[in-house]
Amino acid sequence: MRSLERALLRDSKPVEALFASVPFEGRPLAVRTRAFAFHFAPFEQAGVWWTASDEALWCPPVTLGPDGSLVRL
Repeated sequence: MRSLERALLRDSKPVEALFASVPFEGRPLAVRTRAFAFHFAPFEQAGVWWTASDEALWCPPVTLGPDGSLVRL
């Protein structure tokens, strides 16, 4: 996860291409990671395959330090 955060903070275009959409333009000042739980949707919800619930903060907000290391905010 730290490698992904570092790549996003360095504005890595190959890493951004792995996402369906990127919610920022250019290099972000900080990133954070949240965990979601995915479940099959109830049968009654036609056309919906999955439901997701926001579980918790996975990694706290971080930014790049002067030496390129990740620094917690």
